[in-house]
Amino acid sequence: MSMEVPAYLDTGSPHNSTPTSPGFAVSRQAHLRPSSRPTTPVNNISLDPPVGVSFLEFLRTWNDQHVGRWLTDCKCGHHAQTFVNHDIRGDILLDLEQKTLRDMNISSVGDRIKILNGVKALRTNCTRTLVLSRTVVLPRNILAPRH
Repeated sequence: MSMEVPAYLDTGSPHNSTPTSPGFAVSRQAHLRPSSRPTTPVNNISLDPPVGVSFLEFLRTWNDQHVGRWLTDCKCGHHAQTFVNHDIRGDILLDLEQKTLRDMNISSVGDRIKILNGVKALRTNCTRTLVLSRTVVLPRNILAPRH
């Protein structure tokens, strides 16, 4: 009696794979483990706004992958799914505070501080780019004395 091995369990060995085969557990676990990663790796997500768009405008468009990347940068990427579950995206990030994070069951005080420091940095970045976008830059020759 010959037993076919499903493709996801095939270790490439000419012999049938069994639960005691070296590659069996790895292949099986890799296939059965649910993926909590977004379809786009967070490392490939840019948190820099496109040219001509203020940081605040760009932040308001952040999706789950952007927020996951930002959380990873804050050393709290393990909370990405919590943010997804609570519909926290770019348009909400600036409103986060201690109580909100506790309500989201983020129990680690250290993680809450890291996240809130990240929010503070986002606010600073929004303010800085807003000020810079309103600053008028004059050509040098306008300021030069006329003779």
